[in-house]
Amino acid sequence: MSQNSGANSSPAPVPSPTPSPSSSEAIGAVSGEITWSGYTWEVKSYDYQVGPGPNYFSGSIDNVWVDGSGKLHLKITNKNGKWYCAELATKKSFGYGTYRFNTSTRIDNLNENVVVGLFTWDDTSGDYYNREIDIEFARWGNMAWPNLNYTVQPYGVAGNVRSTGGTMTGNSSTHSFKWQSGSVYFQSVENPSKTMDSWTYSGAYVPPTGNEKTRINLWLMNGTPPSDKKEVEFVIDKFEFVP
Repeated sequence: MSQNSGANSSPAPVPSPTPSPSSSEAIGAVSGEITWSGYTWEVKSYDYQVGPGPNYFSGSIDNVWVDGSGKLHLKITNKNGKWYCAELATKKSFGYGTYRFNTSTRIDNLNENVVVGLFTWDDTSGDYYNREIDIEFARWGNMAWPNLNYTVQPYGVAGNVRSTGGTMTGNSSTHSFKWQSGSVYFQSVENPSKTMDSWTYSGAYVPPTGNEKTRINLWLMNGTPPSDKKEVEFVIDKFEFVP
């Protein structure tokens, strides 16, 4: 994440929403694989704290599972005083195209310490800031901050981040980014047709394709438990990639 850019007032800079190159090594550890939305995903598992956060990550069925309707569930759980988060990544690299995520959990009711990330990340190379493009639902520990964030890394460069208030009246929304050579177009829609925000980034930091994978995570800012001490579940109906 970063400071807000665009029309809204900017909060103070906060840590990046995904691991630094050193902590990204944790992504290489997997507890298993699941099949969801037609793709194979590797599930991250660590019983000691790693990035992002840092946090504990669990590959347990209590934290990552696909239900009978084909929906992906990610859950932050409290196990014996440890808060376990969830992350998974495609085995396949997609490259340029549209990445679309259909969700059925309200993004505006998440606890201020909770982060949901929908993003690309290349863990084989730090070039082009790991080819990281982010959609994140997060208030970065402050309920007064906007909760819908688009970023092309590095987040600390002016104009690389857009943050707005993604308010909803229902549970269903679709979030996407279209990555092309020279531009990234972001869009968030409360289904069926209410646009929450959209933004085109065409700055100097649009990465070329490489070995990036698609990642989804649910984690805690700075490893801080939810302020209400409640476990958190987030449901994603479907992921689509359109070349």
